[in-house]
Amino acid sequence: MVIYRPHTDLEFPEFVLADSRAFGDYVDADGSIWRADGHCSTTMDYLKKSRPADNSVVAIDDGTIVGTSAWINSSISSPNGSLIECGLVCFVSVDVNHRRQGILTEMMKRLLLKLDKQPAPLVALWASEYNIYGRFGFGVATEEEQISFNRLLVNLSDCNYVAKANFLDSAEVMDVAQSLWANNQCLRPGLPSLSEGMWGLYLHKSNLKKNKWSPSFYIKAEDEIGKTGLLAYRTCEGETNSLMIELLMSSSPSTEQALWKAVLSTDLYENITVNHVTVDSPFWWMVDNPREITRQKNDALWLRIINVESSLSSRLYKHDGELIILVEDKFLSKSGIYKLSVSNGTGNVSKVKGRPDISMDISHLSSLFLGGFSFYELWISKKITATDPGKIKLADYIFGVTLKPWCPYEF
Repeated sequence: MVIYRPHTDLEFPEFVLADSRAFGDYVDADGSIWRADGHCSTTMDYLKKSRPADNSVVAIDDGTIVGTSAWINSSISSPNGSLIECGLVCFVSVDVNHRRQGILTEMMKRLLLKLDKQPAPLVALWASEYNIYGRFGFGVATEEEQISFNRLLVNLSDCNYVAKANFLDSAEVMDVAQSLWANNQCLRPGLPSLSEGMWGLYLHKSNLKKNKWSPSFYIKAEDEIGKTGLLAYRTCEGETNSLMIELLMSSSPSTEQALWKAVLSTDLYENITVNHVTVDSPFWWMVDNPREITRQKNDALWLRIINVESSLSSRLYKHDGELIILVEDKFLSKSGIYKLSVSNGTGNVSKVKGRPDISMDISHLSSLFLGGFSFYELWISKKITATDPGKIKLADYIFGVTLKPWCPYEF
């Protein structure tokens, strides 16, 4: 019989081994974790520093861990700058010999019910496959782009570079990255708060060679009023002559321009790939020949609202108004009708009876929560329903955001 409980500290190596096997990764005797393409991604020691053992649900069959799941207590930036407590779900896997036995469903239900007893009204994760988590109430909350281009065919046009850019040593990156991240949390929804352990893991991974790619180089941009930006990239010489950007984050137009100028000024490397690009990035408008840029949009962060009243009351809103929303949450048996009243940007939410203006599944409300998608998109695609099209327009008016949500950190 399969039993479910948190893993112990002593079981952490087995926990990591079970998760690694499920994704085709190899753990050697020293605790280093090797990807299928032959590069070392991290070590058990760094993983242990970033993830508490008691925040987990594992499945154990005959004394062996056959299913893993865990979460990190954190918060996430919401529209208009407020931080909302959020559990960051990670390490989700099921042993290949125990698939299709309901183990994932049981782990997710237990994990969500545990988090429902905590202050966090939200849960977030990165999905390994698109079709897994919708049935558990998760919805795509942020998207991102991967862009690629030949550096020799693209130039910046009419940019006034008032920020200076300089290389950073890896030892200097932590302070710059933490400060810049916190600044961006005030500007853009979707950014989780990262612990020292999570930053340590990120920088550890960045400083490792990645197959044919070099360890990361770092460039800091700073303008005349102290606003900063950070660029992290790897190089690959040989036949490809490629440069791969893993992070480009700024806090002002001038630092954004300075970092893109640095990208386009890298001699020897013609083929540029940029990962984790915001869907509303200004780069498209900054270049003289945007047709040379190949853009691929991907789903990124998935969100799950656990407590509708608490979550809708926690975020701020762009405009005032009132909506009655039916939310179906069959997985946690928490369906209900909620009245959202917004005054001066603050929402008041209560359960009510009566006819709803808009009806939707919890997964779709989760997708709408950070402002990454419009009510109109989901309504026209028949994911949500409304008694009156005017209510859809009102909902987009209330929930509107200035900047699209973004999460460049994969946890």
